[in-house]
Amino acid sequence: VPKAYRHGYSWMADQMSAKIGLPPIGVKYPLWAWAYPKADIKCPGLGYSCRLPQGEKGFLIDFEAADDSFLLSSFVHWDMVLRNNLEVNQVGLFCGIEDVEKSFAYDTGGSIQATLWELSFSQVENVSEFISE
Repeated sequence: VPKAYRHGYSWMADQMSAKIGLPPIGVKYPLWAWAYPKADIKCPGLGYSCRLPQGEKGFLIDFEAADDSFLLSSFVHWDMVLRNNLEVNQVGLFCGIEDVEKSFAYDTGGSIQATLWELSFSQVENVSEFISE
């Protein structure tokens, strides 16, 4: 994790510890994933500079995770935390699974992220290779 973002990643790790439990031994920061309530909603463009540089090869991993193994939050609000604007309303940052579909209709910008401590091969359903746009 780049030094400039460690405060934000540590903050998210603290939220996860409080809400879903402590990380496994040796794990300091969470894994990030996009969360979608319906199969017909596609992953947002993966070519943005915050993801991969244009023309670089990447992999999209589809997986299933138990409801109690991840924390859902707004990507838009998370960006405020990451940029050290901690005045964000935490009620707007975090949401329950039942709120995800509603969240796409308001201030999340349609981007719900899931953070989890670990991912096992048994959870993986599909892996797709892509070249970022």
